[in-house]
Amino acid sequence: NFPGVVYLAIVPLLILQVLLAIGLGMVTGVLNVFFRDVGQFVTIAMQFWFWLTPIVYPASILPAEVRPVLVYNPMAAVMQAHQQILVEGRLPDWNSLIPAGLMALLLCILGMRLFRKRSGEMVDELDSRHAAVHRRTIGHGADVHLGAHAAQHVALQAFLVVESHHVMATFDEPLHESGSRETGPSRGED
Repeated sequence: NFPGVVYLAIVPLLILQVLLAIGLGMVTGVLNVFFRDVGQFVTIAMQFWFWLTPIVYPASILPAEVRPVLVYNPMAAVMQAHQQILVEGRLPDWNSLIPAGLMALLLCILGMRLFRKRSGEMVDELDSRHAAVHRRTIGHGADVHLGAHAAQHVALQAFLVVESHHVMATFDEPLHESGSRETGPSRGED
């Protein structure tokens, strides 16, 4: 028994949620390359953020003096919108999602700028980590296969960074009158 057309409102809500996750992931991903503790910090912060967001409980059970603090949590509005659609069967208050949308947009722009600005340094940093892992592996007499595995992992990360930088650079190239992009010589023509 289909509950109604209201459930289609979940699509833009999921897009907003995915954009928030992508933006946050890009920013923390770039930072994690340069600051190794970012990964551990994000894990702990996400646990706190989960419990401070009304996901498994409705916001109405919180004391009245605590509810205004939820305005500062962008995921609170997103989760309340999910609850309004899925539990109550009604459309969410779209205006309450504007701060989350702005945060998603800002995080995506910041993540893209960080990535574009630091992609070369990311390759160097990942390569230096590989060299350090390789020296430790050989120095302790451990299996050299582990060093080769680390090298493959770092090479794959470096390749993905360089390729995604190449793809993003394609969007910066001007369009011809025909609507196609200008392209330089292909990789094999150098």
